[in-house]
Amino acid sequence: MTTEQAYREQEQVKSLLTELRNTGIVTPAFKAKMQTLNYAIQDHIDHEERDLFAKLEEHMSDAQLVELGKEFQLTKKRLQDTLDMTKA
Repeated sequence: MTTEQAYREQEQVKSLLTELRNTGIVTPAFKAKMQTLNYAIQDHIDHEERDLFAKLEEHMSDAQLVELGKEFQLTKKRLQDTLDMTKA
């Protein structure tokens, strides 16, 4: 996946999120848009895992990869904590 493709996918997701905000949750269109959003996000994740992670492994040392993994986990925890606070 090229950088340009990644940006296009991100724009697609942003567009779908905007459409969801403007669609009633009880409408059939909402469910269809939600399924499309789910597919787009999963496809993007698959591309990143297959292409981006392979490139990172080629160009980063083991120590850098470990550090990057720690940063990902910390960011994930912060985002999860933020989500948990909004649910409370």
